[in-house]
Amino acid sequence: MSNKGRDRYILLAVILVALAFVIFFSWRTYSNYVLWKNQHNYFKKPGQEIESWMTLKMISERFNISHTQLLEEMGVNKTLNPHITLDVFCKQYKQNCTSLLERLNARIAK
Repeated sequence: MSNKGRDRYILLAVILVALAFVIFFSWRTYSNYVLWKNQHNYFKKPGQEIESWMTLKMISERFNISHTQLLEEMGVNKTLNPHITLDVFCKQYKQNCTSLLERLNARIAK
């Protein structure tokens, strides 16, 4: 194979890799935008409740519960990553997510 032929294949490979990166990051950006938009619109509605897709940080900020109080209500005595969702927490710690949501929503209703 000549050098020109090899150079073309290398250029084609570089272009395909760059295109794959563009597609991947475009999809990721779009997915995060849709998630942000849905969350933003959810908090515009009246009568919001805590849901399983929410992170601990979001619950703490949006519902005026300190992170420490939130962990106490969840029955956890150690520090957790504030970016963990309730759904992931329930799976990792084998908690009943429905009863946890009921307790937390009763807490914010007070």
